[in-house]
Amino acid sequence: MLTTGSGPRGESPVGSNLGPPSSTKVQNVMQMEMYDPTTQSWKRWLQRLEGSLRVFKITADEEKVAYLLHYIGAEAFGILCDRLDPEDPYTKSFEVICKKLEEFYAPEPLEIAEIFTFRKRLQKDGELAQEYLAALQKLSLYCKFGKYLKTELRNQFVFGMKNPRI
Repeated sequence: MLTTGSGPRGESPVGSNLGPPSSTKVQNVMQMEMYDPTTQSWKRWLQRLEGSLRVFKITADEEKVAYLLHYIGAEAFGILCDRLDPEDPYTKSFEVICKKLEEFYAPEPLEIAEIFTFRKRLQKDGELAQEYLAALQKLSLYCKFGKYLKTELRNQFVFGMKNPRI
């Protein structure tokens, strides 16, 4: 009779380990798609990368840099190297690298151009008032209206209405 297990020599069969392994370390490998500026914005992709880093508990700056530089892909890596030249991107912090890539892929829009677009926006045929207001709010993001935002939104909302009776 076998007392220590059910195998031919008394060992436990594979996969029936009753206790936690003492020296085995299971490691998850983070995987996500490479950054492709033709399919998604830099800011959205970076949000996903940062979320993945949190899920896999990658907190050390050096590791975050390694993952970032791996997943940005060849095109973005080349652009980054050109912007940092002659310095090696692997010597930079995660924050510095993200800032350099943001400057290229998501530069701050020109305030005057954004205001021009905001002022041109009129209510479209068949567009509900709520939809028109939501569009104005989105267009106002980079206008830097500051404390006058509500006033500017109200004025453009009224000036751009198709139906003069509100």
